Formats: sequence, C-alpha cells, structure tokens
Amino acid sequence: MRYRSIRPVIKAVHEMVHSQQDHTMEELAESVGIAASSLYSKLNPYDERELNMRQFLLLMDQLDPTPVLKAFCVRYGFKFIPADCPMPDGASIHEEMVHDHLAHAAFATAIQDGAPVEVTRELALKAIREIEETQSMHERAMYRPRPGEDE
Repeated sequence: MRYRSIRPVIKAVHEMVHSQQDHTMEELAESVGIAASSLYSKLNPYDERELNMRQFLLLMDQLDPTPVLKAFCVRYGFKFIPADCPMPDGASIHEEMVHDHLAHAAFATAIQDGAPVEVTRELALKAIREIEETQSMHERAMYRPRPGEDE
C-alpha cells in the first residue's frame, strides 16, 4: 500500500475552520459538544489530539467543506468537480465548441432579425449554457489529443 501523508487533509480542516467568518470558535465547539480549548487543540495540525468522525462531520456540515474535499481528492487521485457543474452533451470538446457557435449564431441572428427581447434572452441563456458546458468539459479534462496531435 502506498503511503499517503494525512497532513494536507488535517491542514485543510484547520483552514476550513479558521478561514470562515460566520461562527466563533466557542459556537463551533458547542455545536460539536466540546470546549473551545479542546477544539483549538484538535484543530492544531501539530497536536496529537484529533477530531472524532462525528465532530469532523458536524464541522463539515456547518462550514464550507471545499478545502477539505479538495484535499481528499488530491490524496486519493480524484478531481474536484462541484455537483452544479454543467454536464457536456457533446462527444468531444470540438463538438461542444460547434454547439457554442450554433447557439451564438442563433442568438445573433435573432437580434439581427429584430426578435422580441424575450426570445433573444432565451437564446442568450442557451448560448451561455453551451459555453459553460464546453468549459466544464475542458475542466473535466475529457479532451485528450489523439496520438500525434499537438496539445
């Protein structure tokens, strides 16, 4: 089994708690059922005391878990992609870009033809969705150059 350092995840938990502005340490400690001094100790990456699973999950539920989730993804070789990231409908990045172009062309043609604002608004939103899908595909690294193709 490959050795994986836990320090980045522990530091991410520390960052998650200390970078937030919505709760005092006393409020967070009370929510997980321990004294503030104990929470400070358990969050210290250099202290041997640690959060138990219940405390960890309660903190994750109250705060923005993004740094911790990203650290887990790095640790286990996954990519961090939020659930609300648009899902591409094209088979390739090139097909997605064609969708972008067609949606933008429909929008531009509607404006040129004097379409009502309600119509152009819908077409604009469709073009934006298509571009977001292309960006999503790019972020997901679904595009891989074919052998011999320059990157």
